[in-house]
This record gives sequence, structure tokens and C-alpha cells, in this order.
Amino acid sequence: MDNNGSAEKQRGKSIVKRDIHIEKAVEADIDCIERLYEDVCDYLEMHKNYPGWKKGIYPVRQDAVKGNIPAEQLYQKCGYQLTGTVSLGYEEYGLPWYQLYEKVL
Repeated sequence: MDNNGSAEKQRGKSIVKRDIHIEKAVEADIDCIERLYEDVCDYLEMHKNYPGWKKGIYPVRQDAVKGNIPAEQLYQKCGYQLTGTVSLGYEEYGLPWYQLYEKVL
């Protein structure tokens, strides 16, 4: 990132410059966020859908360190389904595996 908060990425000989601005959503943003989600789902229907998103289905995802029994039991009690185990890159801190949970609203 440069001092203006923009990131530059070099691809071969060309440079791609992106300005990134992230804001916390407010209630007035919900309709726009829904349209964005649906547009992304339309794109994913025509391409490789790595996250498995589906139009009209709004999953809520949580994670817990593998072996954190109270968290795992709480998520299951609240209706979350275990969807997989992954590394989130915290191996150097002794946290190699995370359980992923998902609940469809």
C-alpha cells in the first residue's frame, strides 16, 4: 500500500492500480448488498463456484479451533452444520486446524 491507501500490482509489464475503501455496512445498504450477492451468484453459476453459493440462500459461517469443544457444541446446538476442516494460517501460533460451520438462513 502506498501513502494514499492504494495498492499497485504488477502483471508482466503492465501495472494494475486499485483504490480500496472498506466501510461498515448500515441497514440502508441491505438491498444493495443483496443485489451484489445475487450478481456474484449469477457469475458463479457460469464459472467455477468455489464457495458453493446459491441465489436466495444466505449462509452464515462460523469457525472454531479444532478441539474447542464448547464452541463446537454451541454451534451444533444452534443449528450449524460442520462443513470442513481447514488451516487459516495460524500454525505458528499452535492453531493449525479450524472447524468450519455453516447455517443456512
